[in-house]
This record gives sequence, structure tokens and C-alpha cells, in this order.
Amino acid sequence: HDGHMASLLGAARILKEMEDALTVRVKLIFQPSEENAQGARRIIDQGVLNDVDAIFGLHLFTDIPFGSLSVEAGPRMAQTDRFLINFQGKGGHAAKPHLCVDATLMASEFVMSLQTIVSREVNPVDGAVVTVGALHSGTQYNIISDRAELAGTCRSYLEDLAADMETAIRKRARAIAEIHGGQVEIEYYRGTHPPVVNDAKLAGIIADKVGEMLEPGGPHLDHVPPMMSGEDFSWYQTRVPGVFAFVGIGDPEGGTFLNHHPAFRIDERALPHAVLLHLSAVLAVMDEQAW
Repeated sequence: HDGHMASLLGAARILKEMEDALTVRVKLIFQPSEENAQGARRIIDQGVLNDVDAIFGLHLFTDIPFGSLSVEAGPRMAQTDRFLINFQGKGGHAAKPHLCVDATLMASEFVMSLQTIVSREVNPVDGAVVTVGALHSGTQYNIISDRAELAGTCRSYLEDLAADMETAIRKRARAIAEIHGGQVEIEYYRGTHPPVVNDAKLAGIIADKVGEMLEPGGPHLDHVPPMMSGEDFSWYQTRVPGVFAFVGIGDPEGGTFLNHHPAFRIDERALPHAVLLHLSAVLAVMDEQAW
């Protein structure tokens, strides 16, 4: 996110220098709390969008090659849901499993059963992801754990599909707990934020402006398929037309480590590309008299 802040600061400096030539008012949002998907809603609650007619944002990705830019209409990033599952068993000595209810076993069986949701219950043409990101159980090698805690996420573009995945997760968790004689607590948070869907008209005029500003041999517009990553920029799009762009920051010298990897690094030569996108959005709206 340092790269995102630097890009917007770079755009701010240039916009300030050309302030007298601007025919629109420009607000710059340095949004907090993106990672827990709370920042955008708080920005909205503070009234920041009350006088805004259109909004533009972007994200840097290492799995997109340096020089590639994506400004496209339609779905771009997914709705994200979150779940917490706690299996409660009966602990005891590892040598006497028949006197225990193994919470680790229940959790392991649950994780494996989740793999069949997307592969067997979701239409293959509908994108979906179910991921368990954390599993904690047990304290010692010779103690059967009495409690296992899991945390995960579901990603999709369709509201009906999101509801079906929640039902499937709840059904599996309860069935596994019952089979093993344990108990389960389920917390499921739907709609952490909706999917990112770019406004077709705004995306078109910004992409056209970006194309005008690019030079041969430099960064270029590419098609990048929609991602299952989430982004609470989507809350802004529920209020005003918005476009969210992707910027390639793949660093061939440092290796391609995905966002959130501990060895993540960016090719900082791509930061001016992000600045160019911000400026293109402003100039595109200025040119579009009917906007």
C-alpha cells in the first residue's frame, strides 16, 4: 500500500501544478483500513462522496507484468465473505483416542470436505473460491485437542452463489461435528463488500484517454481477466459510477512473489504508470462534457 499512497501523492503534485487548468473539482482519498474492508464505508459515512459524480481507483499487482495496465468495464474483483468455525470436542491422552472426541480430526475433515463445494456444487462457468487461511488446534504432540478454530473466506460474483456457498459450509460443519460426537460454532459474515463492477461508460472514456497518453514502447493497455481478490472500492461504486484499474508491478529481478507474500516487492518503475492512470481519469472526465 506504500505504492498506492506514493502513486496518489505523485498525481496530487502534478494536479496541483495544473490546478488553474482544471475544470472539475478533484478529491484524493487516502483510504485507511483497506485490508479489513472497513475503510471505504467509513469514508462514505463521513460524507466524502456527497458531492462526487465519479470515482477512480487502482491496485498494484506483481502477477501482472511490468508495463501492463488494465482499464476495463464490467466485473473486476469479487465479493468477499468470511467465516469462523470452531469445533468443540473432548480432549485427552493420545494413547486413548476412544475416550476422546478429536477436534483436530473434525477440523481436518472439514477442510478437505470444502474442496468439493467449488468442484462439485458450483457451475463451472461461475467463478468461486473457498479458502481456509488459518487453522489452530492442539498444544502438545501427545494430547488430543478438544478445540479447533478455523478462519476462511468465500469469493464469488453472484449473490445467489454466495448464499449457496454459505449453506454448503454450514451443512458440512454441522454434519462433521454430529458424526464425531462433537459440537460446532459457526460465524459467517456475508457481503464484507460487494464485487467491483466498473461502469462501462466511465471505463471507456478513461481507457481512451490512457491510450492517447501512452507512447510507443512504454506501458500499454492489456486485457486482464477478473480476479477473485476483493476490494472495498466496490462500496464507492454503490454510490457513484466508478472504475478500478490494475497496474502491473512484476519485478523480474526480485522474482514474482504475490501480494501478501512475505517476500513481496514491486518494480518501482511502475509507479509513474499508476500516476498516469490517475491523471488520465481526471482528464477523461474533463473532456466528457456530458458527464
